[in-house]
Amino acid sequence: MVLVGKTTRLRPVRLSDTMMLYRWINNKRLNRFLGVEIPISLVKERKKVRDMVTKIKYTKHFIIERKDTAEPIGMMSLHHIDIHNKKATTGAYIAYEKYWGKGYGSDAKMALLKYAFLKLKLNRVVSHVFPHNPRSARYSLKCGYKKEGLLRQNLCKKGKFYDSIILAVLKQDWFKVAKKQGYI
Repeated sequence: MVLVGKTTRLRPVRLSDTMMLYRWINNKRLNRFLGVEIPISLVKERKKVRDMVTKIKYTKHFIIERKDTAEPIGMMSLHHIDIHNKKATTGAYIAYEKYWGKGYGSDAKMALLKYAFLKLKLNRVVSHVFPHNPRSARYSLKCGYKKEGLLRQNLCKKGKFYDSIILAVLKQDWFKVAKKQGYI
């Protein structure tokens, strides 16, 4: 299954993506915005990617590609898919700084949300953002998310505690934004 936005395409993660994902997750400039401790060994990353490819019932992992060049530029996932309660959680990153702030994340998120709300019939999608990553919060707000709260000292990374901003979008709010922006 491939999800298509205006400038991006999201395709499922493949085992052949392992080395690329290994480099991305261990990039210190990118990782400071992620809730993952580094360094991550190649062995551990191989197992993680294998799980991404095979354990797909409650999580969908995608590589974000530029639509015009097919260049892989990031990753986006839909986690904890709960069909009964019609909700899930997202996580995403654009791996290369040259593509930060260019709209690729927003476009990919809109394509993922279209899948979540129209195909999976979810009603609510949540994201967590570090306060030191305002770009991530801005692109989520652009996709119809609303700030719902703050989890104080929610994550410990290298012995330091970090807060998490909780953002969520409801299907009805996303639908208005998607219609206005031409995604539906």
